[in-house]
This record gives sequence, C-alpha cells and structure tokens, in this order.
Amino acid sequence: MNQEAITTETLDHHGLVGAVIQDLGIIGKINKRIKRNEDSRRIVSTGESVAALILNGLGFTNRRLYIISQFFTNKPLDRLLGNKHIQPEHLNDDALGKALDEIAEYGTTKLFAEIAFEIARDQKLFGKFGRFDTSTIAVEGSYDKEEGEEVINITYGYSKDHRPDLKQMTILLGMTGKSNLPFWFEALDGNKSDKESLHQSALAMKGFYKQLKEAPDLTCVADSALYNSKNLLNKENIFAWITRVPETIKEAKELLDYPANGKKWQQSIHNPKYKFCMHRSYYGEIEQRWMIIYSEEKFKREEKTLKKNIQRKKEKAEKDLKSLTREVFACREDAMKKLKNFKKKNKLLEVIGDVQEVKKHSSGGRPKKNVSPKIVGYVIAGKILINEAKTNRLLQRKGKFILATNQLDQTILPDESILSEYKEQNSVERGFAFLKDPWFMVNSIYLKSKRRISALMMVMTLCLLVYNFAQYKARKALRDSGKTLPNQVKKEIQNPSLKWIFLNMEGITIVNLASKIKSVKNDFVANLTPIRKKIISLFGVNAKIIYGFS
Repeated sequence: MNQEAITTETLDHHGLVGAVIQDLGIIGKINKRIKRNEDSRRIVSTGESVAALILNGLGFTNRRLYIISQFFTNKPLDRLLGNKHIQPEHLNDDALGKALDEIAEYGTTKLFAEIAFEIARDQKLFGKFGRFDTSTIAVEGSYDKEEGEEVINITYGYSKDHRPDLKQMTILLGMTGKSNLPFWFEALDGNKSDKESLHQSALAMKGFYKQLKEAPDLTCVADSALYNSKNLLNKENIFAWITRVPETIKEAKELLDYPANGKKWQQSIHNPKYKFCMHRSYYGEIEQRWMIIYSEEKFKREEKTLKKNIQRKKEKAEKDLKSLTREVFACREDAMKKLKNFKKKNKLLEVIGDVQEVKKHSSGGRPKKNVSPKIVGYVIAGKILINEAKTNRLLQRKGKFILATNQLDQTILPDESILSEYKEQNSVERGFAFLKDPWFMVNSIYLKSKRRISALMMVMTLCLLVYNFAQYKARKALRDSGKTLPNQVKKEIQNPSLKWIFLNMEGITIVNLASKIKSVKNDFVANLTPIRKKIISLFGVNAKIIYGFS
C-alpha cells in the first residue's frame, strides 16, 4: 500500500465536545427556532454553524473566527457534526457570518435563554439560586451605526480589565446549580452601569421564566451593585435576592463598628472560618435580614494592608511637610490656611504643627543694643504622627461585611445558607475567567458588525455551558461509579478539571485507508489507551460512537 492510500484526521478531545453537543441537542434546538432558508446553495444550517463555532472555541488553539475552516481541515466533521456532507470549506466566514446574523435577528438573549432553560430542565440542573455578575470585553475596530434592539453600544466605560484606553462591551451572565450552568446571557453597552443592568436583567429573567411551565423560582444573588433604593428596595420588587450591603450606608457603618469579641456572634457551621450575627433591618422601608459576618483571616489581611497604606501616607506626608516648611508666607492667616488644608488632606494622620514668625534685622552687621528684629514672614513647623484613635476605629470595621436578603422565611433560606450561597458567587467570576482565557479567543474580539459581536458572545457563552456541563458530567460519572483518574502528579482523584481531561486525549487520530469501493469507508481510531477509553466511557454512548468503540 502506497503512502497516498493512507490519511489521518485529528480527533484528540474534540470528540468529547462533539458528544456533549449531541447529548444536549444543541444543533436541533437552534434549528427548531431558526429554520433553514430556501437557498439551495446553503449546506450548513445555523445549528451546525454554532456547533462548529463551539468546537473551535473549545479547541483551545486560539484561532480567530475567519480561519475556522482551517481548523477543521484535519478534523472528522462527519463524526463531530453528524453530517457527512459538510466539508471544511463550507465553514467559511460567509456561512458563519450568516448564522450570526440569524441569531441576532432572533434575539441573542432570547435564543440563549430558551436553549439553556431546556437543557437545565431536561438535565435537572436548576438550583434554587441564580447568580449574576458582569464583566467587560475589549472590542477592536470602528463600527457604523446599526438599528435594532439587539445592537449594543461599543464605547468607552469603566473597564474591569483596567484598560480604559480601549472601547468595550459588557457581558452579563447568570449561572445556577451544582454544575454552574449558564442560564442567562445578555450583551450590553460598554458603559452600562451594574446598578441598572443587574436589576433589569433579574426582572427580565423573572419575566421570561414566568411564561414557561416547570420554570424554577430562583433567588437572585449578586454583589452590592444590586443593592440600591431606586431599583431593588421598592415594594413592587417581584423577586427574592441575596446581596452585599454597601458600607456607605449609615446603618451598615454602625453595625460594622460592633466589636468582634461581642456576645452576639455565632460560629458558622458550614463555614468555620467565619462567625456571624443577625440583624433585622427596614432600610428603604423593606423588611430584610442582615447578616454581619466576621473573618479572622480577612481581618489580618486587611489590617496588614491598612497599616501598610497608612505608613506609606505618613512617609509621603512627611516629605510634603518638609517641603512646606521651607515656604515663607507674608501673613499668619495664609500660613494657617495652608496648614489647615494640609491637615484636611491627611485625615488619617495626626499633624502636630503651628505657625512661627520669621524675624530679621533690617540692617546688616551686628545688631545694635535694644533694637528688636522685625517680623518678615511666617513659616510652618510641625511633625507627623499616626493617629492611633482613627486607625483603631478603621480596624474595628476590618474583617467584616454585611449580606442582606428579603427572604424572611428561614425554612426556605436558613441564616447559615445566606453566606454559603453568596460565596458561590465566585462561580460567575470563574466563568468570566474562562471566557477571557487567552487560549479561548474572546479576550478581545473584532467583527464587522455589532450585531454579529453580540451573537458571537452568545455562542461563546454556549461554549461555557458545554464546558461546565461536560466537566460536571465527567465528575458525576466518576463519583457514581467509584472510579478515579490520575491528576498531574499521578494522584487518583474524582474531580479532574475538564481541561486536564482534554490534555489526556491528545494524540488520538483516525486512520483512513483507501478502499476500492468508494461507498465504503475503511477507517479506525488509533492511540486509544486504557486511560483514554476510561475517559470516553464517562461521556456515554455518543462519545463511544465518535471514538469507534463499544
């Protein structure tokens, strides 16, 4: 057999991604909503285009959208997409761009919410809480004005990535359950305020689920941006929430001054590092449970930071005062005003200073007897000390924060659960970290259309959905079967990251042998080691079919 009779295709971990896409029915769910148009030249449906984008996004090759067809040149598309008629050249920017246009026309939030709801319902992945947060994505290029409700305003705004020099868009995510499944997505203006977007999105989510059967009644969990009297604290509010109370509120300041060794504190059972005490608040004329929380570890970190900052301020103030003492003022009032402003500028420090006269004889040489020198100016003299009283007052509030909820029924939400559920808020932050991973491809994006940008971000959030579900499925299968997988240091574990699982699949290829009968495909999967077969088994029937073993 000559060399031309043998070809290979790379399968690696892509078969696992393809299997999860099939298990979740993503292609069918999209095609059910976005029908294939009458263009006979179109081979790739919208659902298949989205599946291809997900495979590319979870390929971890950092390939941009416009070279996606190159990504598939050595991949078994018939196995991954379940369509033997699709070729890599069919996945060009025209086909994918059209799919993004159709998604934008249907509504990115609407399409994502409908798909995610069906998946969460069918897989029983809804939790009791929906966790919301926002982040920003840098966007390159300039864009013409486009019409439509789904068109976002790409502009400058507060950058959570600390890049105020770049235009951006805002992405809002809602996640739920033990699988951290994304169930809500919105692409927002680059300068959208969290105080508005979090509340509006929670209301939109409630409105969406209210129309559906079997819809969950989720409690909204978000950071302190959600907590404001204009939106959240009104009697027309229709959803339950848990959020952090801003420390600028007078009532909160008073509670944070409560000593950490007071008698009201209770030790947390679920989180032994914390202790808490409860308070019933009527802030904004809404009855709420407030949970004041103290952490010794948090206190030590904040104490160290505070003292370091105060010492830095003291050194700077001493330098500024030294410069100030060299200045001669024409009158005492000017010097006193300067000293007063200096003290006001350094509130955390104790500035001990006064104004002294500068005297000088009018003539040169040795002064005559009984001739007093004249006052020619005024200078500031003083020293800088750390204000222990103010420092101690600040330290009194360190290590503490306040959580609030309008859910007053402790049978539904026990006191202990308020902290536990809020701490799970970092699952959304991990989701953003995933989307901004340099190997994932959306740390910054460039497309010719704002509508396509919004649609692409929806697809990328579907990537996160597939990733989190796949990781949850693999870990659950390991726990249920009592099996383990080796981690990076060869320790057997039941909670491997999906990225580590993917790395273990590198090197799996499909070997194609030329057949004399064109309708018969003669191929086999190579490099299926026992550990790889074990991994594939975790993902079920579709994964086994793709990798060619039963």
